This record gives sequence, structure tokens and C-alpha cells, in this order.
Amino acid sequence: MSAPLTLRALARYALAGLPLGFVGLPLYVHLPKFYADHLPLSLAYIGFALFAARIIDCFLDPFIGYWADTSRGSRRKRMVTSYVTLAAGIIILFYLPEWSTEQNALILLCLALIFTYISYSVVMIHYYAAGLSLSRDYHQNTRISAWREGAILVGVLIASVVPIWLSNQLGDSKLGYLYFAWIFAFLVGAILFLLPRESKSKASKVDFSWRILFQSQQMRWTFALFFLNALPTSICATLFLFFVDDIIRVPDYGGFFL
Repeated sequence: MSAPLTLRALARYALAGLPLGFVGLPLYVHLPKFYADHLPLSLAYIGFALFAARIIDCFLDPFIGYWADTSRGSRRKRMVTSYVTLAAGIIILFYLPEWSTEQNALILLCLALIFTYISYSVVMIHYYAAGLSLSRDYHQNTRISAWREGAILVGVLIASVVPIWLSNQLGDSKLGYLYFAWIFAFLVGAILFLLPRESKSKASKVDFSWRILFQSQQMRWTFALFFLNALPTSICATLFLFFVDDIIRVPDYGGFFL
């Protein structure tokens, strides 16, 4: 069994993931309602753009992992770069109502969503891989996971309240979400120095194909169960703020209910 990781090392790694929780909830919960209120697009087109961007991101994820495994150089540098592009993508997403017209709104929305989702996936995959590189011991990995998921959960809790609170305080939901996007950008800048430092990684030979992913019956069942597990929560997440606003009609309490 390897020597236990210090609390400082665990906290440093965990805090680097807090922005992922901070921005994850707005991406999946707040964004559909924000666009329904402020973009010159129908809900059908907004739903199409969100669905198309997520499908593209889903099929790119294995290739992002393959690239992370086979690339030379520092994983930390790749994480810093993708964190910066993620912050830029979030700002772009919430500035879209300022830049969009009826003619270009759908195209701009699709491009911005794909760019931001891919950046989020690159950060997430590298961040989880960085956690695995801290220790090969089973019990140490459990501690690392607990600290990481705890920090992400703190980010989720903060993000569930902040955008709606800012919108209520400013009396303008568009301005509230713009402030939120810039808060995220400053948060990213503040924690980038916390990313674990490591030596340059060597490119490894990885045999990857879609057939390998699905050749195991256990893996096929795992994918099916993950899909069924994610489906109802995804629908609830996307429609939740619409329900709060349009059905129970207490929009000021959306953050509290989240």
C-alpha cells in the first residue's frame, strides 16, 4: 500500500474540479430556459440544437480519451488550455442573445454549444485521469474520488442559486447570467494554479475502435443501464425551470428548489 496522500494534495486536486460543478448545472439546467426567454428561436429549434450538440459530443468523447492517452507532453498544459476555452465558451453562450438575429441564431447556437461541450469534455476527461495518476492504490483512489466529487457537488450547490439570485438582484435575467459567466471565468483563473503538476507524459499505444467498446456483453448492458438511468434525470433537468416558471409560477424560487 502506498503512502497516504496529504490533505493538502487532496484539497488542491479537489478544488481544481470545483468549476466543473459550478458550470455543469447551468449548462444543462439553466441554459434551455435562458435561450427560450432571450433568443429569437422557437423551443423546437433550441431543443434541436441542444440535442445535436450533445450527440456530437457523445461520439467525440472516446476520441478525446484516445487523444489524451496517445498525446505527448503535459496533461496539465492541456487541462489549462481546455479550461480557458471552456471559460470562453460559457461567456459566448450567454452573450449569444446580444449577437444573434433570426437569420443566424440557430447556426451560432449550434457552433457555440459544440465548442463549449467539447471543451467541457476535454477538461473532465483530463481531470479524472489526473486523479488516477495521483495513486494506484484502491483505498487512496476512494479518498481522491470522495474529495473530487465533494468539491464538484459544492460547485453544483453554488451554481444552483447564483444565476437566479443575480437575476433577481439585478432585475434582469440576461444581465444576471452574463455576470455569472464572468464569475466562472474569474473562478477558472483563480484555480488554474491548483492543477496537479506532473512530468511530461509519454504517448502510449492504444487499440481503439467502436467494436471494442461494444464487444463485451457486460459492457453493452452497462451502456444500456447508464442510458436508462440518465434519461429521466436529463428530461427533468432540462424542463425543471420551465415547470417552476410556467406551472407552479414561482420563478424567484427556482434556485431554492434546485
